[in-house]
Amino acid sequence: MEIKSQLNESLAQLKSLNICFSTIIQRQNETIIMLKDTINECLEINKYTIQAVCLMMTKSSDQQYEGIIQQISNIPIAERQSTIDKIFSTYTPLIDELTSKIVAITKQMQICILTEIGKAVMKKIPQFPDYNIILQEGTNAFGGVAFLIHKSIKYKIVTRELNFLLIEIETIPEPTCVGAVYVPPGSTPPFQFFTKCSNKAFCIFGDFNAKHTDWGCEGNNGSGNQIVSWLELTGNEMIIPDKPTSRRSKSIIDFGLTHDATGWHTEVIEDGTSDHLPILLQSPLCVPLSAVFKKTNWKIFIFFLKTVYEYWLSLVYNYDEQFFFIQFSEFLASLWDRCSTYESARRYRPPWPPHLVALAREVKALFIDERSQLTQQKYESKREWILKDQNIWNFVRPTFHSLSSPFRGLTVNSGIMKNPKDIVDTLANHYERHFAEPTPDMNNVIQQKYISIYDKIALLPNIPLDPIPINENLANS
Repeated sequence: MEIKSQLNESLAQLKSLNICFSTIIQRQNETIIMLKDTINECLEINKYTIQAVCLMMTKSSDQQYEGIIQQISNIPIAERQSTIDKIFSTYTPLIDELTSKIVAITKQMQICILTEIGKAVMKKIPQFPDYNIILQEGTNAFGGVAFLIHKSIKYKIVTRELNFLLIEIETIPEPTCVGAVYVPPGSTPPFQFFTKCSNKAFCIFGDFNAKHTDWGCEGNNGSGNQIVSWLELTGNEMIIPDKPTSRRSKSIIDFGLTHDATGWHTEVIEDGTSDHLPILLQSPLCVPLSAVFKKTNWKIFIFFLKTVYEYWLSLVYNYDEQFFFIQFSEFLASLWDRCSTYESARRYRPPWPPHLVALAREVKALFIDERSQLTQQKYESKREWILKDQNIWNFVRPTFHSLSSPFRGLTVNSGIMKNPKDIVDTLANHYERHFAEPTPDMNNVIQQKYISIYDKIALLPNIPLDPIPINENLANS
C-alpha cells in the first residue's frame, strides 16, 4: 500500500506540473498578444509625432495640432502599461511554483531511461540540473538510448553498443545492472548483450517492439516469440506495465526484463506527444543514500530477557493465553527495537554463511590459544628479569618519579583540559547523556510503532514479585 501511495503521489505531481506548464504557456500567450498591441500603439504614436513635426515645419494652424494631440491622448498608454505590469507580476509565483514542483518530482525520480532519442540529440547534448546524462547512438536516425541519472547515485558504464547501454549502479546489498535498449521493428532483440547480466541482479528496460499474448497483446510477432523462449530458457522474468504503451495499437511493446520482478510496480501515464506512453516505475532497489538498516546488540537483548523473565512468567498465571501471547510478542518486537540502532546502509555487510562462521570460530579459538601461550611466556620471562638483581626499580622508574602526577588532564578537540572543574563538568555531562533515556527518532515510522507498544505495556498492572538476588542476575548474564 505504501508503494501504491507513492506511485499515486508521483502521478499527481506530474499532473500538477503539467497544469503549471499550461498556465505559464497561457500567460506567455497573453503577454505576447499584449506586447503586440503595445508595439502597434507605439507605431501609431510615432506616426502622429511625424505628422506633428511636418505640420510644425509647414507652420500649420493650432487646430491641426489639437487634432493630433487628441488622437494621441485616445491611445490607452497608462492602461496598457498597467496590464503589462500585472501580467509580468504573475510570473514570479508561477515560476516559483514550477521550480518547487520540479524539485519535488526530481526527489522521487532517480533514473530516467529514454529510447529513440535520434541523432539530433547526439549533436547537441542537453543539460539537466542535478542529473548526469549518458547517450548511446543507434543504427538509424531515430534510434539510440539515453540515461538520466541523479548525481546522488554512484554508477559505472559496463557496455556500450548500438541501441544498447548497460550501467551498474550501487545498491544494497549488491550492485545492480540497469540497461536501456531499443529494438527496431523487425529486428531480433540483442540477447548476446543480455547474457552479460548472467548470475547478476539486473533490469533492462526499453522499446522492444515485441508483441505476445502472454503480456496482453492482441497477437504475437517474431520478437515476442523469441523473448518468451529466452525467458523460459534462462528463468528470468518480465516487468509488464498495467496497460498498453503504444498509441498506435493496443499493445504493450515497452517493458522490462529482470532476474526477479518481485516488488516492481508500474504506472502508464496518459501524457506526452510521443507515439509511446511514458511509464512510471517504482523499484524495490535500495540506493545507499539515506537508507538505513537495523543493527541489533543481541547480547543486551538476551541479558534483558533473562532479567525480566520472572515477570512474564507471573503474567502467564494471571491472564488468558491469547492476551499473554499478544502482549509478549509485542514486547519482544519493541525490545528488539530498543536494543538496536539504525545505521547507514553504506555500512551494511551481508552476513557470512554458516560454514564460514564455523571456520572463523575455529581459527579464532586456535589464535586465542596460541596468543595465550605466547603471552604467558612473555610474562614468565619478564617476571624472572624483575626478580633478578632488583630490576623491579628499573621496571617502575617510568611511573614512579618525583615529577609525575596521577592525572595530567583530559584530551579534548582543542587540546588538553587541565582545569579540575572543567574536567568534572565535561565528564558529568558525558555520562549524563550516556545513561539518559534514549531519544527516539520520531521520523522513523518503525520506532513510532514500538513507542506506542511501550506505552501500552506500561499500562499493565504491577504484579508483586519476589526479590531477585543479584547473584542470580550475574549468573544469568
